[in-house]
Amino acid sequence: MLSCRPAAAAQAKAAALGIVLKSNVKAAAGEICLGDICDFETAPGFKIDIEKIKNIQLGFAPPPFVERRIYRFEIENAVRRKLEFPQGGGYAIGGADYCRVTSFAGGETDEKAKGRLKEELEKKIGELFIKKYGEEFEIGAKETIAVFLTRGFGREAVKKLTGSGEVKIDIIGYNASAAEISVLPESGPPLKISAKITRKTTAAAARENMPKNSVIDVNKIMTCEIEIFAEKYGELFLIDDSVENDRELVKIAAEGLELIRNVRAGEVLKKSFFNKKILVKAGQTIVLYLRKSRSSVSFSATASKNAGAGDIIEAVNPKTRKKYRAVVTGEGAAETVED
Repeated sequence: MLSCRPAAAAQAKAAALGIVLKSNVKAAAGEICLGDICDFETAPGFKIDIEKIKNIQLGFAPPPFVERRIYRFEIENAVRRKLEFPQGGGYAIGGADYCRVTSFAGGETDEKAKGRLKEELEKKIGELFIKKYGEEFEIGAKETIAVFLTRGFGREAVKKLTGSGEVKIDIIGYNASAAEISVLPESGPPLKISAKITRKTTAAAARENMPKNSVIDVNKIMTCEIEIFAEKYGELFLIDDSVENDRELVKIAAEGLELIRNVRAGEVLKKSFFNKKILVKAGQTIVLYLRKSRSSVSFSATASKNAGAGDIIEAVNPKTRKKYRAVVTGEGAAETVED
């Protein structure tokens, strides 16, 4: 018997029987046969039962997402055990050093197929999230949703979904950037998977260092691209058009709100960084205006608490000890309001 390990298919063809090992094969679930992973060539005039050779079994196909390598020596051992060659005949094994075998399971279930299915599901979940939560979370037209499947997307789920022509999805719960999703294949019970969801958007950030107690200046604000949890929209200034046209920023600047902490250049601004400028302090003597239909008077009063423009305080006339509800109107000044 002649046996050899040539490095190329051409060398295999030089023998009475040339067995050429393929480099990659996708096999159906079940038993792998020699004919699944090899091509064959016979020399002129040499007769042998090729179908018998093709049906030599080499073990089972791997489960989805698992690769099996079948090496040349395994082919040679199987051929030697199963075949008898006539005198003067022999075989040679060429082609690849080993064959990488992946399997099918109701559709493609290799890593590439899994990746395509994952991307498709993430895209659909993102679109559904905007449809269901876009208004609640004020998701702008220029913003995008990023979805990352985190749990429940294992082999069984992929096997089930790849065997289905169409699936329906629904977000059955969302909390703190995590969504619970129900995936319903064409047949069978629904699958439960989990996903992390973030939003990519434009937000306001400091153009330069901004010290504590300074009043915001719109000219010192710029925009930057950020990725945040979808439900955190209320904490930041999310810019749709430009900083100058953002109503919240312009309002804060107009009201003279002050920073309660230092802000570094490039840092994303949070609404919690700002506090109203204190115009009246607790215990301070202020000017209290008492307005009536045809006249107004003013007198000194004592403020009950720290307050900014528009805040309601209690002011006490130190002479009469009478208490008044008043709205802060300016530096050290307030005006009585009716109950």
